[in-house]
This record gives sequence, C-alpha cells and structure tokens, in this order.
Amino acid sequence: MGIFYSIVFLVLLGLSVSQAFPTATGSCNAGTGAILQPGFSHATNAQVGTGPLSDAGISVTLNDDTLDPDTPTEISTMEEYNLTIVSDGTKPFTGFLARIGGSGDDPFLDTTTALDAYDTQAQVAEATCVQINRVGGVSHTNAAPKTVVSSLLKMDDAANGLLLDITVVIRNVDALNVSEWYFSQYELNAVAPPSMAPTTTRFPPSAPAKSGDEGAETPTSSTYSMFNILSATVVSVGAMVILA
Repeated sequence: MGIFYSIVFLVLLGLSVSQAFPTATGSCNAGTGAILQPGFSHATNAQVGTGPLSDAGISVTLNDDTLDPDTPTEISTMEEYNLTIVSDGTKPFTGFLARIGGSGDDPFLDTTTALDAYDTQAQVAEATCVQINRVGGVSHTNAAPKTVVSSLLKMDDAANGLLLDITVVIRNVDALNVSEWYFSQYELNAVAPPSMAPTTTRFPPSAPAKSGDEGAETPTSSTYSMFNILSATVVSVGAMVILA
C-alpha cells in the first residue's frame, strides 16, 4: 500500500511539473533566464520549438504600433500604453511573461509599477517580478490557449535602454518530453515630453493715430501734468484779478 501511495505521489508531482505553473510565471529572470530556470521542466525537456516570437506567428504592439526587436521604440513618460501580445492563430500560447527592466542608463531604475494587468488573462507577477527581482512584470492567470492578451505599460521616469522581455509558452509536457516556447526582447526609450513654454502677459498696443493726424504725438502722462499746472495757474490769476 505504501508503494502505491508513493507512485501516486510521484505521478501527481510529475503532472504538476508538466503544467509548469499554469496560473502564473515561476520565474522573472532577465532574458531567457525566466524560462530556462535551472530545475524547471522547460530547461530539462527537449526543446521542440524555440526562437523569436515571429517564428510562432506572434507579435507585440504598443497601442497601434508593432514593436521590432531590432529597432528601439520611443515612449513618453506619464503616458499609458496598451501592451498587447497577439498570435495569428497558428500557435496559440498557454502562458506568457512580460518583463521590463535593465535600463542602460540606470540598471537599478525602479520599474516595479511600470506594468499592470488589463484583462482577465493577465495579472501582475507580484511575487516573482516585483518582490524578488524588483522589476515590473505581468503573467498569465490560466493555462487556456490564448491568441491575444493585453496589459498596460506606463513609465514615470525618463530612461534609455529599457529592456522589455516577452516570453510565451506553447506547450510543456513531461510525459512527451517536449517544451515549446518563444522569446523576443525589445528596447524602449522613455522620454519626458517637452514642457509647455511659459506664457507672458502682454499689454494691448497703443491706439493708432486717427487719419490726418500722422506725425502727431500721443499725449503722455507728463503732458497731462503740465496741462493741469497751467490750468491751475490761469484759474489763480483770474481769481486775483476779480478780487482786485
């Protein structure tokens, strides 16, 4: 009886490993290190399919722009982007990891809040990415086949050389000794938008001279002051004449 339970335990253990974290990512290391974590079945099973995402008919978009692994993409700080992983249906994926970190300017830049879940297929990888690796990351919530999944990307601080790692898992079955996954890395440059130019209060221009008055000087405050003095003098002289 003891042998029977031991066999059942080993079978269940094998099944749990073959599913390879069906409700979240098991690692958040940079690059392919997340999928090839030593001891994980992805690393021990035969690699029946691996390569860039394009080999599996999968693309990554920011809003309406498709990312290119060979071309850096500029994003604006404090602006929210829709990060979408899309399959053309040839190879639906069961699991995924989106990870952002590793700034060329500042490898210790805080990116823990840069990625957030957008739909029910995604969740923040709180334990593996945020807590352990101190980077932003989102992962799958189930092992159902997917053709599209969306997350949110927003950088608060400017930084060049940010690395966005996208990994997708097609299948991983110990019983068949197969592991199929794809990976691509994208460079992002987060740029602060130009600040608004300061506004200056301007006084309205002086009224133009009337027609026929060309060359006439516009009265100034000193002119009015002199006029007031003369008027007062005339009034005083007149009063003296009357009293006399």
